[in-house]
Amino acid sequence: QITGSLGVTGSVLVDGNVGIGTTSPNHLLDLYKSTGTTSSTTGTTLQRLWNYVGSDLNQQKTFIDFVFQDNNDNEYPQVRIGAEVGQNGDASSQQREGSGAFIVYTNNATGTTPGTPTDLAERFRVDYQGNVGIGTANPQAKLDIVGDLVTTTTAEIGTSLTVGTHITASGNISASGAINTNTIQPSAGSLIIKSSPITEIKGANDEYIARFIENGSVDLYYNNALKFETTGTGVTVAGAATATTFIGDLNGTINTVTTAVTKPNATDDTTVATTA
Repeated sequence: QITGSLGVTGSVLVDGNVGIGTTSPNHLLDLYKSTGTTSSTTGTTLQRLWNYVGSDLNQQKTFIDFVFQDNNDNEYPQVRIGAEVGQNGDASSQQREGSGAFIVYTNNATGTTPGTPTDLAERFRVDYQGNVGIGTANPQAKLDIVGDLVTTTTAEIGTSLTVGTHITASGNISASGAINTNTIQPSAGSLIIKSSPITEIKGANDEYIARFIENGSVDLYYNNALKFETTGTGVTVAGAATATTFIGDLNGTINTVTTAVTKPNATDDTTVATTA
């Protein structure tokens, strides 16, 4: 038991648990401090890892490695957590040197040589702005994922969702704002799109393709021009309507630029049959 400070030059071998602030450590290293900060929300720093590199920080990183071994050879470390100085690769000023990110690495081993991980790579980071990146070292949003996103329950988006590849969901995807994507393709079941009061489908250049108005019309567009519209009294078509086959009864007026031949409605042929 040591009271006060301890200065050591060289290595120290301890056979047993080490306690700092406690005389009864239960682990290899136990840190204990009674702070008396019950009503405080500022928190207490119990340990600081300090890396002094000399003249310039440059793109410094500091790591903690997790190593798992048995009697056989295997790659390690399997997991690494670290801190990176700067703003996602930019520590070119004293101000940026005060920024940092938390990074998680994992190893996708392809060999068995100890100490030489073949694919120890960054998988996840929380950057200097609080943005979370998965598969990217430079996240541009609060959650930036490069790769596929799979959700088994419900994904709720408060503002907008931009998808680079695809989203696979066995549950619901709910958004109170916009969902911007190249393809929405259900692997099974139905594709249901709900919004109120208007649901819009647009092309890459923001041109209208279709609009669905709650308790109202269905509008179809071509080249951003309205061509087909359902109303409370019927259907309005802008331009020519062409059909190779018509099945069923047609009630109303037929306007044609050529002659329409009318027949009794009991006649079954390719000419126009009216209710007359």
